Amino acid sequence: MLVESVKMLVSSSGFTFLEVLACLLVVGLGLASVVAMVYFGIVNSQKAQAASTAMITAMSVAVDPTPYLSADIAASWSTSGSYDMDDLTGNLSEKAQGYINGYLVVRSETSTPADIIASDITPGGGTVVYARSALVKVDVYTLLNGAIVASYNTRFVRQRSSL
Repeated sequence: MLVESVKMLVSSSGFTFLEVLACLLVVGLGLASVVAMVYFGIVNSQKAQAASTAMITAMSVAVDPTPYLSADIAASWSTSGSYDMDDLTGNLSEKAQGYINGYLVVRSETSTPADIIASDITPGGGTVVYARSALVKVDVYTLLNGAIVASYNTRFVRQRSSL
């Protein structure tokens, strides 16, 4: 009886080739899913950081149309358009764009005659504008594919400091 039990133990021990393949398949799928989840987390983290940096850049440029930049980057920053506070006839617009924090930043500021808040007639018969609001829009684009990363719109009041 003892000999038969030992023979049965010896003959039934070990794994078949199919069992080993099934085990490797399960372990391989588990490792592949873990690697995919880690990669997905890294990509989402980079996207969130890029969106945060782009929004901070947009808000900063909205407030300051001529940001302080290092000499090599400052050459890329250009401004076009004129902004005369006393213009009562048309739309005022100013556009600035350049590269900041690894993004292409485009800033536009517009103001219409309806945006004049305070004005007065001068003794010479002209009109002087003391305050007017302006719509500021800043778009931030990636350099690789030109996709928009962040957009920020706000309205400021431009006030004349003195005549």
